Amino acid sequence: MPSTTRANSLRYNASIADRKEPDLKLDDVLLMGPGPSAMHPAVLETLSCPIRGIGDPELFEARKQVSRSLRPLLGTRNEKTFCIPSSGMGGMEAGFVNFCQPGERVVVCTNGFFGERMIELANRRGLDVTSVRAEWGTPFDRQAIRDALGNGPAPTMLAIVLAETSTGFHNDMSGLGDLAHEHGALLMVDVVAGVGGMPVDADTHGIDYAYGAAQKCVGSPPCLAMVTLSDEAWERLKSQKRCASFYLDLEMIGNYWLEMTTYHQTPSSPLIYSLLTALELIEAEGLEARFKRHREVSAELRSRLTDLGITVRVPAEHRMPMMTVAGLPDKVEAKSVVTRLRQEYKIEIGSSLGPTPANDVRIGTMGYAGRMENVEKLVLALSDIL
Repeated sequence: MPSTTRANSLRYNASIADRKEPDLKLDDVLLMGPGPSAMHPAVLETLSCPIRGIGDPELFEARKQVSRSLRPLLGTRNEKTFCIPSSGMGGMEAGFVNFCQPGERVVVCTNGFFGERMIELANRRGLDVTSVRAEWGTPFDRQAIRDALGNGPAPTMLAIVLAETSTGFHNDMSGLGDLAHEHGALLMVDVVAGVGGMPVDADTHGIDYAYGAAQKCVGSPPCLAMVTLSDEAWERLKSQKRCASFYLDLEMIGNYWLEMTTYHQTPSSPLIYSLLTALELIEAEGLEARFKRHREVSAELRSRLTDLGITVRVPAEHRMPMMTVAGLPDKVEAKSVVTRLRQEYKIEIGSSLGPTPANDVRIGTMGYAGRMENVEKLVLALSDIL
């Protein structure tokens, strides 16, 4: 005799099977945090597409189109541009596990949470980590980077984050590729928050391995990380020992994604088609127009926040164009504001991260969320709360 709980469970499951239309209703929450971001209705609609098999020729063509569309977004002509089945964190870990062998030296620049995460993952890989640290939300001393590369055994990699969502600060990539290459190192850059909202210019900056993510400015569901590898990075990859991680083996993933010469893992066709839809929307808008929209919407948000007595962090020249870190008035508890926005106004923003001030909040105007009407909704809600 089944227990009451088991019997109820059986009846519930049967009722699900008998439904003609889905009746699961979720709150429609406006995502204006550090990610994931709101998605265009066309992207949401694409999520309901039929599942495709691992060797489906239409899905293969969709993957190749994604690869072609990602190249201008990343500012590269690299043929080895594809996606791995993970969030952006998988892209970070894939860089260390594919290009670096235990005991090799890497130089990691950190001025925020995700720079620190790079150090953690490099240590887990058993690498000899030389860190170049700057205060969170401040620029690096270029001479310190040069010294770190030159002092010690030849480094395998120089790693840095383009845009730190923990602080709202974007780092200058100019000259870093040349600096890394002078010392025989590859340049790895985290572009998770930047791609789709600001120029990445991978080729211009000499980036050998960049990894991004679908769920922020690109405006697609999480769990696809886009990567691009320079010719030098791909050759380095092929000369390495077999990757210690099967799931994150970039050579195997790239060969499956771009050539379908071998099976690697089962792809999620709804995620791939949704990303393709998001990329088509980006192409229709135009990159320069899209970058301009992100700048203008963030500028309007920051102006309105200042009018409310809220302090905008980071000097203007280093502010990310899709992410604003702001300090609430001293007597206002940030946690309470974040909670009330979500519960009463159906707007989600982020709390502070790491050693940043406890009354800071992080507001994303990423992708489809980066519209003036959303700024208006948020500012009106904040006005009520404050």
